Amino acid sequence: MNIPNKLKVILNLKDGHERSIKTKKNIVALLFIKGVSVSINFVLIPIVMGYLNQERYGIWITISSIILWFSLFDIGLGNGLKNKFTEAVSKGDHLVAKGYVSSAYFFISVISVFIFLVFLVFNQFADWSHLIGIPINYKDESNSLIFWVFLSFCIRFPLQLINILLSCIQKTYIGNLMDLLANIIVFIIIILSTKVHNSLLLIGLIYSFIPVIFLLISNVIFLKKYFYLYKFDIKLINKKYLKPILSLGFGFFVIQISLIIIGQTDNIIILKLLGPKEVTSYSIVYKYFGFITIVFSLILFPFWTAFTEAFSNNDFEWVRKVLKKIYYLSFFFIIITLFLFIVNRYLISIWIGSYLQYSFLLPLLTMINTIFYISNNIFGTVLNGLGKIRLSSLLVVISALINIPLCIYFVKYCSMGNSGVMLGTLCSGLLIFLINPFQVYYFIYNKKKTVILDKLLS
Repeated sequence: MNIPNKLKVILNLKDGHERSIKTKKNIVALLFIKGVSVSINFVLIPIVMGYLNQERYGIWITISSIILWFSLFDIGLGNGLKNKFTEAVSKGDHLVAKGYVSSAYFFISVISVFIFLVFLVFNQFADWSHLIGIPINYKDESNSLIFWVFLSFCIRFPLQLINILLSCIQKTYIGNLMDLLANIIVFIIIILSTKVHNSLLLIGLIYSFIPVIFLLISNVIFLKKYFYLYKFDIKLINKKYLKPILSLGFGFFVIQISLIIIGQTDNIIILKLLGPKEVTSYSIVYKYFGFITIVFSLILFPFWTAFTEAFSNNDFEWVRKVLKKIYYLSFFFIIITLFLFIVNRYLISIWIGSYLQYSFLLPLLTMINTIFYISNNIFGTVLNGLGKIRLSSLLVVISALINIPLCIYFVKYCSMGNSGVMLGTLCSGLLIFLINPFQVYYFIYNKKKTVILDKLLS
């Protein structure tokens, strides 16, 4: 059967296992909703960049990247909750599932309050312009922006658990629908703001607090509608529920912190060594290819909990069938990635509306990085669903440790400009790219298991 026919089979919403049908319907809804949302963001980028100018846009991108680091303070609890809650519900252990939800909401709320209090103290003495390389003429505006963006993050931190829970019952599209509504409001307010006042702070407030409002609405509505059996109960806040989530979640935490070091330090390195304009060109090329990674992630995301459910029921045959279809689909995405590389200057000039200067090497390396991402995402999703993440944690830690030195080396000593950062990211991720497929082969396809390899590859 050729690839087009395989794609037809994959996209057929009525055939296959009940788990497959539910997952495919979720994917179709996600693709439509997120497609509109991403389109809005793509339209907003040149508008915001023109409104702020390239320097201030580079500052905004860097600050928003730094704030993402603090998502690590959930120490993997969100992803641990995803696996454990799904397992408990699939086995009918509703009291245990309720204990997981209550303990997770309480613990993340406590963490959120704590990190905000620590931030308040640190912020009194921090010189952000020196720490991340913000030009002195933007110092006051940037300091105010950092405070308000961080506050919005701390409010959003526990509220985001509703999206984790929705993904556990294969209703991820609902969280994305609320994100889309938030994006539409953001789009309207930014368009109106560009006609009134030019302000980096205003852009930050709009991007930060509108999503928080919609997350609050989601918690009020959907916890009552879909999770009434698992609603928050202070009596069930207990370490016996928290410990299993944190035990599994710590591995996810290590992976998260390492991936953020690999992905989110890029802008800071470029800002410090090359200046905010280079951040803008790097960010635009990265987001151009990001269309592929976003869509592919949306397709794979519902499979995480589907794999967890299948593994808890020892349904490895279903996993193998699904993976075969995903492999075919990945070839299609790689072809699109190659096409985007060929026409990158033409499409980016249409998108941004002006000529953006960047080297030939930057889109070439970003294309390769995108192909790496497609592969890593397939095998990473399987391993995450299976809960076999100890070796993955070690690999991403090694990648994170060598990432920053490699990026600085290629930028500073090889004079590669912002392309050096992408090359450093590629080189640091080679181990993950090579070893993750072998892990999946061992646990999913290999029938002869050994105690040593079970421990080594877990």
